[in-house]
Amino acid sequence: MRDELSALVKQFGYGFGERVDAGRRLVELGAPAADRLLVLLREGDTGTRALAAFALAEFEATPQRQAAADGLVAALYDDHPPVRRRAARTLRFFRDPRLDGVVIRWLDSPDDADRSCARSCLAGLGSDDTRPARLDHAILQARRPVPRLSVAHPSPVDFAGFLSGKDFPPESPVPPVPAEDLPAVRLAARGEPGDPVRPGLFPRPAVKLARLALAQAGDYPADSVRKAAETAYDRGRPYRAHDALACALVHPEVDATDLALSYGRQRQGERGWRSRRKTHQVLAWARRYGYLPLESGCVCAHGWFTTSPSRDVAAAMSAHWDAIRPRCTLIETDTDHWRRLWRCDRCGEHWVEESVSSGHAELYYAYPAQSSIAW
Repeated sequence: MRDELSALVKQFGYGFGERVDAGRRLVELGAPAADRLLVLLREGDTGTRALAAFALAEFEATPQRQAAADGLVAALYDDHPPVRRRAARTLRFFRDPRLDGVVIRWLDSPDDADRSCARSCLAGLGSDDTRPARLDHAILQARRPVPRLSVAHPSPVDFAGFLSGKDFPPESPVPPVPAEDLPAVRLAARGEPGDPVRPGLFPRPAVKLARLALAQAGDYPADSVRKAAETAYDRGRPYRAHDALACALVHPEVDATDLALSYGRQRQGERGWRSRRKTHQVLAWARRYGYLPLESGCVCAHGWFTTSPSRDVAAAMSAHWDAIRPRCTLIETDTDHWRRLWRCDRCGEHWVEESVSSGHAELYYAYPAQSSIAW
């Protein structure tokens, strides 16, 4: 059996299909396989220890769960960084509270790989009412996207930089409006959420951002903001009022959770795909910054990713996809567009897998599918 286990561990360094086959076999072998992996995690060479940490994820839902978690916690203090980081990413699936204190310290590490690993682990921990407030703050920081070098990324307290942004939804949370700037922001908003601008055109991003800031400040009446969000996608409107939905999500006196759930489930026959994709981007932004609760506590974090991300974000998401793909099942392959549809085994949400070139190799990443029917 020892030779077979050694061969199975090596398969975790190969392709995805080989890892799936090896994982299933390890679970079939049960306790002897888990014990052997724990020995390799302690005594193997660097590469073997990292692969053993990877393979122990298969025992998350088995009777060997506690022993595997204990071994992975010990590996968080391994002398070699690749082993520590792999143990942390695997331990994330176990939702073990002992991971928290270690990866929070990694956020201040001088090593870029440690900081990236910490962000990935904290962002996948979900919500827990028993967690200390300091950890909630660390998770919120980890869920903030890494700024792209080619795009100006305003500071959360830089209100002028926020209003001059070119993207909607923005790439940051909404900062508070300085009292002295309120009259100017009202002029820049050119009306209330959902209002077209003269002569009947849809507002520019700067106008939408000004409305977003006023909504978070409670400057608009709650009833009018809620009504605008309810009619944001009605037929006959001058434009699809994504700004009205976003304003309802950030307004302190409006609960738009039901609208978010309803709009997020609309399908092809109800709205066009561009409009639905923009809605999903707004909802993902709101979940990322705490304006909207996550749809589930699943480690795949389906609810807070943006659909069809940019090239830079796609490259950054490849590490997250590597971590969650062993927990997903392949549903369908689209050979015409070189992409595949996967379903999370835990929450049932769907992911679309594509690839992007890093200049040296193809990086595979995935983003949330709006539906499994029209993906």
